[in-house]
Amino acid sequence: MGTQTGPNVCHGVIRGIIWHKEILTVTRPRKDVEHSEGVGYYEGVAISSTSAIPATTFGAFEFIVELLGPTSQDVA
Repeated sequence: MGTQTGPNVCHGVIRGIIWHKEILTVTRPRKDVEHSEGVGYYEGVAISSTSAIPATTFGAFEFIVELLGPTSQDVA
């Protein structure tokens, strides 16, 4: 939902997690350093937990969420 969303804005159940590895392109190759820039994402791969992603991989999570109705505190 994003970092600016309050805790009572949306309620749901995560039904799936898809990992999209970032597509990187080299922008300034040098002998000692290689600079890369993100230019998109590969086709997603369904995973069972976020710990299934290697720590050195850049990319994005896509969450499949079933939205639920508001709670009693949301409608008060």
